[in-house]
Amino acid sequence: MNPISKKQRVKQSAWNKKVSAKRRELNFICQWCGRKGHDYNPELPYFLGGHHADVKRSHGGMNIEQEPYVCHNICHQFIDDHNIDVNQYPTKRAWEDGESI
Repeated sequence: MNPISKKQRVKQSAWNKKVSAKRRELNFICQWCGRKGHDYNPELPYFLGGHHADVKRSHGGMNIEQEPYVCHNICHQFIDDHNIDVNQYPTKRAWEDGESI
């Protein structure tokens, strides 16, 4: 396993803080399915993690993360498996109904 660089640890820490703040802002509700979640153990069902939904590239090629999209791990997996753009379809219902924004 490759060691994580100091720069990557700093970026990951900043991302985790953004996700944590967004979870609290949303009252621990998954943005995808609308169900309640938690933040205490990623191995348990309904853990709310952050999805890189609005990643922009700077001129130098570095990622500039905007707001995280907070969803359950299982919802995150579904979004990734179906290659869903949550900026276009922000909820499961919108995606199922084909209602893009």
